[in-house]
Amino acid sequence: GWVTAVTGRRDPAGAPCPPAERLQHVLGRAAADIDAAHLLLERAARTADAGAPTAHDVVRGPRDFSRAAELLCAAADELLRTGGASGYGVESTVARAWRDLHGAAGHFALQSETNRAAYARHVLVPAPGGSVLPLAA
Repeated sequence: GWVTAVTGRRDPAGAPCPPAERLQHVLGRAAADIDAAHLLLERAARTADAGAPTAHDVVRGPRDFSRAAELLCAAADELLRTGGASGYGVESTVARAWRDLHGAAGHFALQSETNRAAYARHVLVPAPGGSVLPLAA
């Protein structure tokens, strides 16, 4: 995996090389993006499991699914790009995850522009009676 690739590097004399500061930032950002995606998906699952979703829940779910896909793809992009040449190989778990994530993110249901527009219309278009719909927590 990625950690093995970046921690297994050696200098010309064969001594282990500590991961560069940039790699530490990449790992921190990727881990945060993955955690954020998990939280978005977990909330959507809890909302669906609770039953009787509100109109806000109905437009928030797809918006959150799209954002989770973007976050996961961004994490995979950075990890693949910084993992070294071996990370692009057919047997690479990082490359496989990258391909799977980008393939899934291309699904019509995860198109962020469409899902964000639906969410914005719901929030910004006045409700019957003329008031803008409140944001649900």
